[in-house]
Amino acid sequence: MKKFISFMLLVVLSVYLCACSDVTENNNLHDEQMMAVLNSEIRFVSEDGEKVLLKDFVWGSDENTEFVATPSEYSFVDFDNDGVEELVVDITPNQVYYMIFHKSNDNIYGFLIVRRALQSIKEDGSFVQSGGASTHYYCRMEFEGESYKIVNTAIKDERAGIYEIDGNKSTIDAVNKYIDNWNSIKEVEWVKLH
Repeated sequence: MKKFISFMLLVVLSVYLCACSDVTENNNLHDEQMMAVLNSEIRFVSEDGEKVLLKDFVWGSDENTEFVATPSEYSFVDFDNDGVEELVVDITPNQVYYMIFHKSNDNIYGFLIVRRALQSIKEDGSFVQSGGASTHYYCRMEFEGESYKIVNTAIKDERAGIYEIDGNKSTIDAVNKYIDNWNSIKEVEWVKLH
């Protein structure tokens, strides 16, 4: 009986190690594909549905207001807590925009986000949005294929007297405690490209 139990434990451990190996290989593949996007070696799908290299990505309303993506630094962070990291890139020298790259259905999608909407990015994928000096939204991202949404986890709006945690009304003291805990989370580390 002891031999049988030992054998079964060995089988379970082997299956577990194989599963962990697959996850690591998928994450390494994901990083390689994301780095290929960053290096303009493979195309990503922009928000208008066009497949484009990052070095050729341009946005704006006309020739006078067009901007060219110029990556200056990047980081990997799991914004949606699914175990696979997204690539976030500071793409302008004046630090106005980020691009977030997310893989879904064998495509990599790029989302252009104003820097003010994605401040103090933490290692757990959370971040803060500023609506002014007295209004702050603590957020996470959720991805669905070729789209994303930002979900508030806490709101502190002192002008309007709005205090929420996870969509429920709260007190200023509870929100301040939430923010203190949030502030203790380490921010992502950025890798400079130039």
